[in-house]
Amino acid sequence: MAETQNSRAKGKSLGKYCVAGGPGKVSCKNNSKTEGISMHRFPSDSSVRPKWACFVQRHRPQWQPSSTSVLCSAHFKVTDFEQRLDFNPQEPEKFTTKRWLKKGAIPSQDCVVSGPQVQAISARERRQLQKKTALLEAEKRKSTGSLPLPKRKARQCSKCKAPMKVTCDHIVHTMLHRLDLFTVYFHCL
Repeated sequence: MAETQNSRAKGKSLGKYCVAGGPGKVSCKNNSKTEGISMHRFPSDSSVRPKWACFVQRHRPQWQPSSTSVLCSAHFKVTDFEQRLDFNPQEPEKFTTKRWLKKGAIPSQDCVVSGPQVQAISARERRQLQKKTALLEAEKRKSTGSLPLPKRKARQCSKCKAPMKVTCDHIVHTMLHRLDLFTVYFHCL
């Protein structure tokens, strides 16, 4: 009890968690604080409640619903919801629409995705992939002889725009530039 009071005092409020599980013994991570997700209590209707429980028991066989059990909106089809106008008497000029779960709707969607998550590739990996693709295309063109190979742009010195070559001349050229910068630096002091 003390932990609950401390967590609320720190601004952490515990929400309701979805009771559904997914393939591979993975639980649904949605809760009442998840943006864009709504929570729905188990219905009291004796014909629908067992169907909801059966849906949860597909991945959690021993589970039994309690009075606080909820399922998130991710487990329902879009057609299981209806849009209704919501009217606030304090602000009569504002009308909003709310999504309501239709009476008798049965959950049917396993929303937990199992398997590896797809990650975005970095800029470096993208460049490497583009380079490999270009090389493969160049080899293909070379072997078929259909188009001339694209010429690589020659690297240039950033100061004088002279073509760079990885030779002794290039090293001397680079050292001269550095010496010029060194001289200018000490000249300004």
